[in-house]
Amino acid sequence: MADGSEEEIEIKQLLAADDPAAIERIYRFAGRELYYYLAGLTGSVHDAEELLHDLFIKIVDKRLKLAETKYMKAYLYRTAANLAYDRIRRNQRKNRGLADYAIVQAVEEQNVSEEDISELNRALSELPPEQRQTIILKVFMKKTFDEIAAALSVPVNTAVSRYRYALKKLESMLEKRR
Repeated sequence: MADGSEEEIEIKQLLAADDPAAIERIYRFAGRELYYYLAGLTGSVHDAEELLHDLFIKIVDKRLKLAETKYMKAYLYRTAANLAYDRIRRNQRKNRGLADYAIVQAVEEQNVSEEDISELNRALSELPPEQRQTIILKVFMKKTFDEIAAALSVPVNTAVSRYRYALKKLESMLEKRR
């Protein structure tokens, strides 16, 4: 695995030079993906917007450290996930699954009933966080296993296993409810 794409390398150089343009480049490079990822993890587009804002504040504060990371995108995903899970724990609410953007998009594309959405949300919210992340990235964000592995800083085989276990659990949970 390389140390990052050409664009990542350019962004790291801007960060190292403390160039303010680096933040805009990071947003264009990964902002949309991070937003959808956060929406999937929290189940709320409102929380995703706030957390994306918080993430970019963190990026500004840690810009020199980010310039030195080997895999910038993995660092961004990991930081986003940490912010999302901190928010969930702090609010002491159960993760609501994918009730907002990702699930709505899937419904529009596949004509899924409201009852099916509700069942899917409940089942997704019961998955372990690592498996939920993998499902969000694979199914709703259409990432390859290589991209998922890089984003989550895990081996490809781990990403594949998490996906396979998550699908088995989802299938089992949905069967029990029918």
